[in-house]
Amino acid sequence: MSNGLGLLPIALPKAWASSPEWMSFSFAHDAGECPRRAALRRSEYPEIWQGHGYPPSCSFAGVKGTIVHEALAKISSELAKGDCASVNDPKAFSVLKELGGYSAVLVSQIRIWIAGADGNPRLNRELPVIERRLERSIPEMRVVVQKLLLSTRIEPVVEAHNGNSTGFRHELHRGTYFEVEVRHESLRWKGFVDFVDIDAAGSAILTDFKTGQPKSSDEDQIRVYALLWARDVHRNPQRHRAAKLILQYPNETKQVDSPGEDALAELEQKLADVTLHIRDQFNNVPPPANVSEAHCLHCDVRHLCGEYWENISKGNPLSKHNDHGVDCEITLRKKLAYSTWDTGTSFPQNSGLPSVVAVRFPDSFPDEDLHAGACLRIMETRIETGESGVPIITIRPTTEVFRVLSSGGSGCK
Repeated sequence: MSNGLGLLPIALPKAWASSPEWMSFSFAHDAGECPRRAALRRSEYPEIWQGHGYPPSCSFAGVKGTIVHEALAKISSELAKGDCASVNDPKAFSVLKELGGYSAVLVSQIRIWIAGADGNPRLNRELPVIERRLERSIPEMRVVVQKLLLSTRIEPVVEAHNGNSTGFRHELHRGTYFEVEVRHESLRWKGFVDFVDIDAAGSAILTDFKTGQPKSSDEDQIRVYALLWARDVHRNPQRHRAAKLILQYPNETKQVDSPGEDALAELEQKLADVTLHIRDQFNNVPPPANVSEAHCLHCDVRHLCGEYWENISKGNPLSKHNDHGVDCEITLRKKLAYSTWDTGTSFPQNSGLPSVVAVRFPDSFPDEDLHAGACLRIMETRIETGESGVPIITIRPTTEVFRVLSSGGSGCK
């Protein structure tokens, strides 16, 4: 098991992930870019922790987006229960007051996220820093929630609840629903629609809330949701097609053309082909790696990927992350001071990285993990010139450091 201080080992999965029984847009997009990355994220690592998949890293922008999304769902649901047509409805003030206001809802969602991340050994050192940053970001997140709510019309409802609050997947009638799971049974695809608004005639508007900048994949995603809605025999047994598809951004409302029956059939065949391709890729153990700057730059499991380190061991520019810093592998040689070590670099070679650097560790790093001969991979670090002119790496709370085991593959042999 992990020592809880962030020095996780570079370990291959105990059991490699297979392709899931049910496909989702996010998984298919991930596996389509790099099957190895998708597999490493979802495989089992019982020697590290008891959670599912590899302990996830923290994308601060992603965490903020999650918290905004959850706060938006909470406030929207309460407004619907209060029979408010929008946040501008006169009755909305009482609803918001009962909730404690926007900031109180955001604080509550931050606490929920922190509690959920508390058992993640990869975030032990970083979690207090993340929590403080999130608290400082509350004014910014509050503005985003307000903007999204201002652009959201809430139908005065017959029903208003989480679309999965009952124990089974029932038909949805007139009303406003949040976080609705939709499924295509024969295709074995599923997804969650943020907001479904159904009128008396059974006509549905599907809305997906986005907290970041618009991406072309956003339109692909909501069209997939339109297909799943049209084919969901439990939620939508009359097979009504979605009347409108809406992508709601903080500063923009974008309506996407709802696919007709021919377009839905074409998309259905495309997803069937995607499913077959992904399952074929996952029949390989491990699945293939698509090593490229576009795929590897923001990959949170690249420290585990042998193909990635094989590329940068040859001085491949993949190891140069510009503003993101550099990934490197080092071997500790001798202790220079209480928290500073003289090291030799293994990777990358022929890339301008000094062959000898000093590394300064925080006091929280355990002595048993810092000893002569220890091999470490340091991700997205910066190499600066120390006071003595020697290049130095300073390990900060957000710097990820991993131990390379003696049988851990390339490097440090």
